[in-house]
Amino acid sequence: MKIVALLAVSLVAALVSAQQPVNCRSPLTEAQLTDLIKNLPEKRQHVFVRTCGVSFVLTDPARNRLRAAGASAELIEEIRAHGPKKAADEKAIGFKKKKQEQDQQQRTPQQLQQQAELALWEAIKDSRTTEPFEDYLKRYPSGQFAAAAKARAATVRADALRGQIRQALQQQQWDMAEAEVKELESITGEDQGTRDLRQSLASARQPGTTKVNPKDGLTYLWIPPGTFTMGCSPGDTECFAAEDPAHQVTITRGFWLGQTEVTQAAYRRAMGTNPSHFQGTNLPVETIGWNEAQTYCEAVGMRLPTEAEWEYAARAGGTGARYGYLDAIAWYAGNSGNTTHEAGQKQPNPWGLYDMLGNVWEWVADWYADYPAGSQSDPRGPASGTSRVARGGSGGVSPALARASNRGRLVGYGIGVRCAGN
Repeated sequence: MKIVALLAVSLVAALVSAQQPVNCRSPLTEAQLTDLIKNLPEKRQHVFVRTCGVSFVLTDPARNRLRAAGASAELIEEIRAHGPKKAADEKAIGFKKKKQEQDQQQRTPQQLQQQAELALWEAIKDSRTTEPFEDYLKRYPSGQFAAAAKARAATVRADALRGQIRQALQQQQWDMAEAEVKELESITGEDQGTRDLRQSLASARQPGTTKVNPKDGLTYLWIPPGTFTMGCSPGDTECFAAEDPAHQVTITRGFWLGQTEVTQAAYRRAMGTNPSHFQGTNLPVETIGWNEAQTYCEAVGMRLPTEAEWEYAARAGGTGARYGYLDAIAWYAGNSGNTTHEAGQKQPNPWGLYDMLGNVWEWVADWYADYPAGSQSDPRGPASGTSRVARGGSGGVSPALARASNRGRLVGYGIGVRCAGN
């Protein structure tokens, strides 16, 4: 103890008298630091601590002893900052940095590529455009984040499409909105948000909006969603038993429907043949079976309408048995001359559809079955049956059969088709 004290006194005396720069051979012990606190100005105490460091851990008892010797709160913090823990931390940091440098030098080309891939993914993973993810997938098509990149790109694209669809709806750009909804459906499937946008498009588009199908050259009309009474019309005394009971049906999604029956020119264009009995370019195709009708519609990117869709479109918002005076709207036994007539010669219904009654029967998608009691949404008929349904009547039928609610099955040779589409 005497030796420590003598060393400290001599050290202090020399430095106090000469104010020499501090030159430490080792960190200060608690005893040396205590003597410095008692004999040096506080400013020089800080210099010694910063320059020499301290060799002991500043425990609570050690702190109390130094405070009792006169150490200020600032000096205590200086001692804490320059104690052995800081030195050890700095040494550990230096070692870790050196180890990282050595590891970097020793990594294989595959490891370096994985490191570069990770760095790229960290940089792009929160991007709000698809381009960074597409670029990543081009560079690393089978990379460790390929699945996440595809999922993220799909999410970002879906978000962008939702905004574009809303803008297209506001600007009444129906075709653009339709194409974008279809793309969104291919990404998200039938989730609720996508269904809501599809419904918004269907509700916003006005009845009678048209488009031309490039595959068959025919014009198709937009039929909006809605609710109607299917079956025997109020006050109609010509109804058959198959038309009862009248029941409420809701069509939840709008659809496209041919403005006219499929013409022979359109059928030949798509199928390469014309099986019709009455020949003529613009006459409706007839003498085709249900399978042929379905094949044609699918060949031009469409489908057969359901029976409910057909009657809903034929009524066009009306509730009567017909949408106008029979001779003005339809070719039937009383005016047809027992032959078919060119499509679109009679008055259309309020939604712009021609020949929904008369001229040729039209196949629909459903198997024939009795109507169920109670309301329905988007009915598609039974899963199986013995005969299909045809609607609308033909040029050979009596007035009683040329009504919107009349249902036909196995009705002979004069059967044509009118295609629908989503």
